[in-house]
Amino acid sequence: MPFKTTSTVGEPIVISLAGQPGLIGDQGEDGRSAYQIAVETGGYAGSEADFAAMLANAGSADATLTLIATTDLPGGAFGAAYGSGQVSLATPTDTSSATGVAIGYIDSPAAAGAAVVLRKSGMVRVAGAVWAAGDPIYVADYGGPTNLPRTSGWSQQVGAATGPDTFDLAIGPAEIIASVVTLGAVSAVIAQALTDVVRSLPLTMPLAAGSLWRSQTFTCLSPNSDGTPYIAPYGVGLGGALDPVTATLGVAVPRALRALPTVAPGAAGALWRNGGRLALTANNDGTAYPTTPLPTSGSALLIAVRAALLPWLADTMPALPTLPPVSSSALYRTNDHALALSL
Repeated sequence: MPFKTTSTVGEPIVISLAGQPGLIGDQGEDGRSAYQIAVETGGYAGSEADFAAMLANAGSADATLTLIATTDLPGGAFGAAYGSGQVSLATPTDTSSATGVAIGYIDSPAAAGAAVVLRKSGMVRVAGAVWAAGDPIYVADYGGPTNLPRTSGWSQQVGAATGPDTFDLAIGPAEIIASVVTLGAVSAVIAQALTDVVRSLPLTMPLAAGSLWRSQTFTCLSPNSDGTPYIAPYGVGLGGALDPVTATLGVAVPRALRALPTVAPGAAGALWRNGGRLALTANNDGTAYPTTPLPTSGSALLIAVRAALLPWLADTMPALPTLPPVSSSALYRTNDHALALSL
């Protein structure tokens, strides 16, 4: 933020909380201090102490940058580069673009289209924060500062805590956290994901052959129009490199079926194995458990497994054998087109 001074070339300039920048003890022409001007004219919302710290750290030409707000921006959050000369709220959950990478701190709210000054250094105070001195500070999902390390998306340290509610701003490099998916981790959530997917299947057989549906309790693949089992054409199905979750399902799903009870549970909508076939318990009155939308809640891994499981089943079932395999614990399709596990 520029200020008028009455200094001449060669004279030192100091910042005094009691006066506008200038010679020691110098006051502005209207008697207002630099802090008063910032609040009344520039819309600064921080404390006088924070303002002093900001100015003390703003000596470098690289300490701030000014861009145009793409939308209304809150104060007390980090901004990210957007387009040409614009700034948006940093959203580290978005790994598809640079909007997840913080380039500076926004002290005060700004309206869409307004010029926004982003700080890259200095002290920041965050009301209500409870930090320990030395805690690394990161960008939270909502764009503000947090001392909680990220577990997904962009991870970027933007400073270090100096007290319970203050930190020194220092914008560091951002890195995308690569998810590590293991068979054990997928196996821990596969039963819930499989339950959710089976519950979501329609109860009416689709007209198109080779479509997933639920025949009362069993998970089935719709047959050809003449009633014969649908067989996927050679080469049709999953191809190329699989994502980390999908790559585990060929092992995780048979394991999950093998671990299911072979006696129907008392609760409705629960998975079990009926003579090898994957089954879902009916309602207490004997009617089929209703079709329910896939949930959107749960851990990031559970959500990912749900999302991968439905297309995996749709691609895998048409290629399964229609006779029980000789080996045990292998997937196949029964003569009523249901998904089953060989015994």
